[in-house]
Amino acid sequence: MRKILAAAAFLMIGSALAQDIAGDWQGRVKADAAELHIVLHVARANDGTLTATLDSVDQGVRGIPITSISVLDSNLILTDSMQVKYEGKIDPDGMGIDGTLLQGGRSFPFHLRRQAVPLKTQPSPPQAAAHLPGEPISEEVSWMIGETVVAATITRPDDHAVHPGIVFVAGSGPTDRDWNSPLLAGTNGSAKLLANELAKKGFFTIRYDKRFTGPNAGKNLPLMLGKISFTTHQEELSGAVGQLLARAEVNPKQIYVIGNSEGTLHAMKYQLEKSPRFAGLVLAAPPGRNITELARSQIEAQVTSLANAKEIMAGYDKLIADFVAGRPFSPDPALPQGINNLVQSFNNPGSLPFSRELLSTDAALLINQITSPVLVVIGKKDIQVDWQVDGAALEKAARGQSNVTFSYPENANHILKNEIQPRSALTVVSVQNTYNDASRVLDADALKIIEDWLVGHVK
Repeated sequence: MRKILAAAAFLMIGSALAQDIAGDWQGRVKADAAELHIVLHVARANDGTLTATLDSVDQGVRGIPITSISVLDSNLILTDSMQVKYEGKIDPDGMGIDGTLLQGGRSFPFHLRRQAVPLKTQPSPPQAAAHLPGEPISEEVSWMIGETVVAATITRPDDHAVHPGIVFVAGSGPTDRDWNSPLLAGTNGSAKLLANELAKKGFFTIRYDKRFTGPNAGKNLPLMLGKISFTTHQEELSGAVGQLLARAEVNPKQIYVIGNSEGTLHAMKYQLEKSPRFAGLVLAAPPGRNITELARSQIEAQVTSLANAKEIMAGYDKLIADFVAGRPFSPDPALPQGINNLVQSFNNPGSLPFSRELLSTDAALLINQITSPVLVVIGKKDIQVDWQVDGAALEKAARGQSNVTFSYPENANHILKNEIQPRSALTVVSVQNTYNDASRVLDADALKIIEDWLVGHVK
């Protein structure tokens, strides 16, 4: 998924106009269904040197530096090291900037207004409600990987007994520890809800933010550019396992993992390559095809009604072939802009190693090698992973393996929320509009399937 904001740096401007832009600016950028609240802080030192940072308030990310800035005839250009650019024109009164955010060949309207006083970019946390005896307890933890910081939440039973543990692994891109995507409006919080329910069943859980998202992204991103890979994901997952192993309340022989979407790939690769191994794996919405094939099928489904669908898919296939061969990206003007943007995002130097690994990964090959207990859960209302196509591929790969259980709850979507609309009515647009709706509840059938499987294996 796209990251609207990214990393790094330091600004030096000596013009009088540069002095005029010192201060705090805020605005919103609308990217597809998401509308992100952005704050730009510009500070000027005594020698005239300017430094600037961006806050993405809705993503919970603060202090993202800018790689460079230039001002000429009231035209402002900001760029960062992940090829995100903001171009705007400063109003004559110096109180507003109208412009465009450019990323991956796409443009998004962006308007900033100067603030008279420094902004408080995040609201004060609400007063915590009194904890009820017997209810799950949540606590914040963090750990270092080199110079980077991983932030996480532990949700556990309210006692000092020894419990089985569970590590949650989130899906693709900037999806956070609670399985919220900042690229879509709202907060679905599926992982948070699931962790709370499992704590009630006696499980000690931990869920973490990948280092390039969450509260530490501003600090971590400059240190990770060009280095994000399956290895860095494994480092984060291993750290979360270590946090559970360090707790006296966790049985070290009963640690499980729940992965969602892309997170299922990291869970399976950990199981095959790292130790200690999980006692069992819950794979929620795992792709049954390699990611290249899965992405192609999703694109084909969206263009199939067009008269030139075959030509579009042929053009897409050529772009992917160029990417796999390591040839530089060159947009095809005959293709829809969204397809060019997608393939260009694969070529983003900040995450290029990971893109190459991800597109070649095949979950069916991984599940075939796992001998530990595995539960595969794919909702029939999931439009990102197809329970029939992907489920069948995984079942074929696991044929003859008694350790793997498959379940397809009727009304669960990709993040295990209950979906009341019929499958035929679900489209990319309709899902984007409701995906992160905080009022949506976990699918009761999916929750029971996971709870029963975990409790049954612990006994």
